[in-house]
Amino acid sequence: MIFQAVEFTGQSPFRDCVIHGLIRDAEGRKMSKSLGNGVDPADVIEQYGADALRYFITTNSSPGLDLRYETEKVEAAWNFINKLWNMSRFVLMNLGDGAFDASIDESTLGFPEKDILDKMNKMIREADASYDRYEFGEAAKAIYNFAWNDYAAWYLEMAKIRIDLQPTKAVLVKVLKTIVQLLHPFMPYVTEEIYRMLPHAEASITISAWPQPHVFDYPTVRDKQWFYELIRRIRTIRNDYQVSFAKPIAVTLVFEQTSDAAFFETNRDLFAKFVNAEPLWIANENPTTQKTVPVLLPGVQAYLPLGSLVDLAQERARLEKEIVRLEGEIKRSEGLLHNPQFLAKAPSDKLAAEKAKHQNYTDLLRQTQERIEALKD
Repeated sequence: MIFQAVEFTGQSPFRDCVIHGLIRDAEGRKMSKSLGNGVDPADVIEQYGADALRYFITTNSSPGLDLRYETEKVEAAWNFINKLWNMSRFVLMNLGDGAFDASIDESTLGFPEKDILDKMNKMIREADASYDRYEFGEAAKAIYNFAWNDYAAWYLEMAKIRIDLQPTKAVLVKVLKTIVQLLHPFMPYVTEEIYRMLPHAEASITISAWPQPHVFDYPTVRDKQWFYELIRRIRTIRNDYQVSFAKPIAVTLVFEQTSDAAFFETNRDLFAKFVNAEPLWIANENPTTQKTVPVLLPGVQAYLPLGSLVDLAQERARLEKEIVRLEGEIKRSEGLLHNPQFLAKAPSDKLAAEKAKHQNYTDLLRQTQERIEALKD
């Protein structure tokens, strides 16, 4: 191609050439007719769609390395596309009928809007840098993590509380449009379909301008990431104590800075959405003499009374049964690990697995015993 183009046009047909590795089967073998391990792209496209196959191939290859074809990864690509479609349906469903004002007035933006725009700016810069280096897997990782973890898991859920506000809707659209534009080289069909349904000026995503970072940065929101971590820790405690999210739990918060307390009051409705705290107090210190489960973060502490999480008598009974079970598992595991015949005949992977089980049971026993101690008066 280069020789012919230079001979007949005097120009090179391209400036850069990216050479990728082979696509091998799941076992790492080269695909061939004799082995019968080839994969027909038409079959994959019929089952998962062209976008899923294209996304898998373009984002799972690394420079200088071969790529193994694995159905699970194609399914993962399909799941991501499905997630993207569901996110888009939620946004479109809440825009309402008629013309939509997609303009963003900076003075009307709340913390969630500023935070997601700040993280979007960071994601765009990371994706652009990876695209420029032809590191498509790294570009896709930055977009995927932002779309799934920041936009879908946090901002979309927060937006449901303030969905009637125009700034919320405008930011939902702007960020979603940025995501589909950045993903367009990987999955052209679904991103084109979503883009055409969103408010837009161009006839097609292919002639729209490549996304640029939002005109404003919001460095102040980076100091408020404790808000998310506080929610994560409390939700983890709920899971540890097997407390249904439908059940309200009591939470007392202690802030070291009045500015953080004021910020929290402004966003109390968001906290309630993710934690289901009732009652929720802000105090100068932990006022309760009850046993509590603390969450300690720089600048803020949360205290959850154990009686709010569980019925103390029932929880003690449950944990005591769990101790009996774990002690039995440890005794069984130690019997195997001290059995000369097992040690002599067991494959190395099975021996390693049994040792890992023993360590896990021992850790769980210690944690359960600590929890029982915490329940005592």
